Amino acid sequence: LEDTIPEVSMLVLYGSNSGTAEDIAHRLAKSGESVLNGLEISDIKPLDFYVGKINPVEHPLILIVTSTYEDAPPQNAIAFSAWLDKLVLELAESKNEISPEEELPGPPRDPPPSPEEYKMSLLRGKSRSAKRVNPFKGVKFAVLGVGNSQWVTYQTAAKRLDEKIQKLGGRRLLKMGEMDVDGKYEEDLLGWKKQWLQSILNEFIAFEDTSDSFVFDEIKVRNSVKPKM
Repeated sequence: LEDTIPEVSMLVLYGSNSGTAEDIAHRLAKSGESVLNGLEISDIKPLDFYVGKINPVEHPLILIVTSTYEDAPPQNAIAFSAWLDKLVLELAESKNEISPEEELPGPPRDPPPSPEEYKMSLLRGKSRSAKRVNPFKGVKFAVLGVGNSQWVTYQTAAKRLDEKIQKLGGRRLLKMGEMDVDGKYEEDLLGWKKQWLQSILNEFIAFEDTSDSFVFDEIKVRNSVKPKM
């Protein structure tokens, strides 16, 4: 069954050392395009590839899938995490700090800039006295963490990333997902995927589904060995 939404572009980013989070990111992207008619995947890349390249005009919708390694981001997400730290610090210094408390889904405090406004803000940003551009303000996003609950640092990198983007003005579509490879990880993925797809549908056509309206592709376990993060 396909549900139709207005045409919208989604950027999919991942952080992974072994490839598991990358694989999940591709699977979710494929499900999104197959279930939601009108959703277009603009790109699927490691988080570090988009350091300094995010903006609310070109990337109104973002999905992030990442794991945690000893309380640190994966190798291909370290620079992205550092970039978020820099943006949060700049936001605080400009005295325009946004509350880190999670906001319920709803209209952003200020609408994202138009393409013309964004280009002008970039030009103004070249001046030290100019107001800094916030690349995540108004961006709708979702984060799925992949981890092992036996570790004390379970999902810490994913949680910090989720909190930083929200603090920078991003709008969570739903609560961060947690995929536990020490548990029923495929069930975790399937359950969160349904909520994530429904959240996109709700956001763009203002419709809330209380029944099993989606028909998902069957998620097959590739083997009986639990994946590494």
